[in-house]
Amino acid sequence: SFLLENVVLALPSRQTRLNESRIEIGPAARVHIAGEHGCGKTLLFRALAGLWSAGEGRILAPAETRISFVPKRAFIPDLSLREILAYPDAPAAYAETDILAALRRFNLDYLAGALDRDASWSRELADPERQALVFARLLLHRPDFIVIDEAIDALSPETKAVAMDVFRRELKSSALIYISGPRDPDLLFTQHYRLISAAQVAA
Repeated sequence: SFLLENVVLALPSRQTRLNESRIEIGPAARVHIAGEHGCGKTLLFRALAGLWSAGEGRILAPAETRISFVPKRAFIPDLSLREILAYPDAPAAYAETDILAALRRFNLDYLAGALDRDASWSRELADPERQALVFARLLLHRPDFIVIDEAIDALSPETKAVAMDVFRRELKSSALIYISGPRDPDLLFTQHYRLISAAQVAA
């Protein structure tokens, strides 16, 4: 399980904290953490990934589990699509049929013939395609925990619908932690928390 206790994140001009002092996120959990613009959502994402330490409290990540972190903007390296989808594993770790099925699920099957072509995919693919590729990779890897920084809301409506269905079906055993702005609660999420800035706390 992820364990967050008394987490306070230090920003340059203020602090932000979670509205609960202790949050435990276990297997297959569906967690939504909401925050207003500029309240430190991406810093929380980085803290969960172990990339931000300014602040107080503690964050314990689950041991012996596979965790995938999906940032707000898709990063696609200049490798073959097969290598991109398999990373950080070797391409041989995944069967061709599984790779093709993941692409097809996100309506990217037209890329099947280019799996082994090295290219500057960050330039060749449009932003919606890059985002969809990141989610196809999640489906292929089926990690134990998935932490996402606003990337679901950046998907096209069609791809977002597919992603939510994948979380309900193929990835139902993966815990999902979604950090985003205030939004209408989705029935997928069963745990809801908020990030609160120091100004809001004082009020």
